[in-house]
Amino acid sequence: MSKLPAGATLRTTIIAAFLVSTIWAPTAFAQAPSGSQAESQKAMQEALLKTQQMLTNPQQRQQAIAGDKKAQETDKKVQNLLGQDQQKAYEISAQVLQVIVERSNGDPVQMQNLMNQLMANPALLEQYLTPENRQKITEMGKRIEAEKSLSKLNPPKP
Repeated sequence: MSKLPAGATLRTTIIAAFLVSTIWAPTAFAQAPSGSQAESQKAMQEALLKTQQMLTNPQQRQQAIAGDKKAQETDKKVQNLLGQDQQKAYEISAQVLQVIVERSNGDPVQMQNLMNQLMANPALLEQYLTPENRQKITEMGKRIEAEKSLSKLNPPKP
């Protein structure tokens, strides 16, 4: 069995961080008022910005997560795996969300379909990542792998 490159296992976790945004994104875009194309575009951009701010601002994110048990569970998983890199994962998620919105033209149904595809097949995330984000994921993976190796060598003492 070939070894995955450092960070490959993190894609699922980045998806988990991204999934926290799925709780709000389709709803935010569904609530955008219909009207002229210009009004719809403006509403879509406002919904995107609001959701991205929520993802990248820890206080806003925690407020939003507080009211949703599923989001709390997902956020806890992200925290447990990524630790100090949790914020980076949410920042990457906010950038991926922008690509999802652009590819779906802000249509909440199309967005949800794309997100469901990502949940079912995290390898699809590659097509939504910038080279910079791929590098961040690789760096997170290397750091986490090094921490796991170190903890195996030096287990905590009782």
